[in-house]
Amino acid sequence: MAWGAYIQSGKLEEIDQLGSELSLAIHCPVHFPAYNKNLFECMCGVVFPLYLVKTKNWEVIVQKHVEERKLSKV
Repeated sequence: MAWGAYIQSGKLEEIDQLGSELSLAIHCPVHFPAYNKNLFECMCGVVFPLYLVKTKNWEVIVQKHVEERKLSKV
């Protein structure tokens, strides 16, 4: 799968804003959609469902990034 931005119809502005906030929170670039689904994926390969990012519970999201990054390095 190619890394980069995809053009989305409809809620592009909302998705863009959420992606920016997610990227800042986890200190890692993200793209959407991952796997042609409503998922963000960071450069480390951690997947974040859109519904989770919409909660803006950054503490939980950052913890998910840290834990899953560790698992991928094992």
